[in-house]
Amino acid sequence: MSTVPFCLVAVMCHVVLYSIMSTYKGLTPARAKANEKYLSEKVDTIVVRLPKGEKDKTRAAADRAGLSLNRYCADAILQKVQQDIENT
Repeated sequence: MSTVPFCLVAVMCHVVLYSIMSTYKGLTPARAKANEKYLSEKVDTIVVRLPKGEKDKTRAAADRAGLSLNRYCADAILQKVQQDIENT
């Protein structure tokens, strides 16, 4: 059984990834429509504006928690809402 040198494997992987990425043209119209439908039916959207520099701190905290920035912010908001409900 012969082995393939690591550098050759890395080059082959790079070529395959480049080939895939160079042919990707974005969402198909059907996928875009499905995404829009899902977002309109399943989630509410809010925009949170933070002072300059706070986004990076928040993203770092989310990374340390092993969460996406969206999940981290949503959890923080929902936790605050629950506390407010319990305190009224």
